[in-house]
Amino acid sequence: MLRQHGVEIVHTNDGPMHATWALPTVLAGAKLFWHHRGDPQARGANMLAPLLASHVVTVSKFAQPSNPLIPLNDRISVIHSPFDHPQELPDREECRLALAQELGLDPRTHFVGYFGSLIDRKKPLRFVEAVHAFHKKNPDFPLVGLLFGRPEKGGLRLDEDAQALAASLGIADKIRLMGFRLPVAPYMRAVDILLVPALNEPFGRTLIEAMLLGTPVIATNHGGNPEAIDHGRNGYLVEPENPSAFVEPMETLLMNEEEWRRISETARVSALASYGVEYHVNGITRLYQHILGRDQVNGRPH
Repeated sequence: MLRQHGVEIVHTNDGPMHATWALPTVLAGAKLFWHHRGDPQARGANMLAPLLASHVVTVSKFAQPSNPLIPLNDRISVIHSPFDHPQELPDREECRLALAQELGLDPRTHFVGYFGSLIDRKKPLRFVEAVHAFHKKNPDFPLVGLLFGRPEKGGLRLDEDAQALAASLGIADKIRLMGFRLPVAPYMRAVDILLVPALNEPFGRTLIEAMLLGTPVIATNHGGNPEAIDHGRNGYLVEPENPSAFVEPMETLLMNEEEWRRISETARVSALASYGVEYHVNGITRLYQHILGRDQVNGRPH
């Protein structure tokens, strides 16, 4: 089929697609463009991609194959994932008040949020522990932690574990399970801060989505997070696996309106500048031209 249609490039971007199309692409004489969006230790990215791919592109520096079978050298690039820019921003105060009303809470309540699948790598239990650490130091501050997302089908019931942990820490009333919600923008605007306790996150989408909506982010200094967050400028980075490390930046943002506004505005401007669809498409297109030998030199292909 590839030969019949004269396909020049096959662009694969997940495990089943890599496994299905890699060898046929090579046998057909086409170029294999291997798009890696996951674990840097993935066997396919480290064993098959170096042997078969004409070029490997990863969503972050962190996601680059950690131990490739043969060096990739100039056959690897980083292009961050594309994000649709919000056409308009929901009114933050209206969203917050609507959420407080839905949950039967005082309208003065502040919210921190976790958005994503409830899986171990994303560390929802560390989120609960971070909220507990904040309340231990600031017992009278009206703050509730919201977990948006659900466990993977057939996976660990981390929703139940989160509830049990909150109860054991004495903050059952400070943690709410929100399930999966669409559209997500009103809820992401309603929270004061997004907390990202994840480990080994190649390049978290919710982190960028929050920045595009002007919601400040506190994330672990791990995985692809440091490639998006410039600590103290457009968000905060904290020590992984240390829930107490979230407390100080949470206090700064929740108790200093000027600092919250500065981080919010800087995060939104930087995300708009760096994570657009056009930027992504242009980067991919340049690599297509490169692997086909059609780079532009003095305005002419060679």
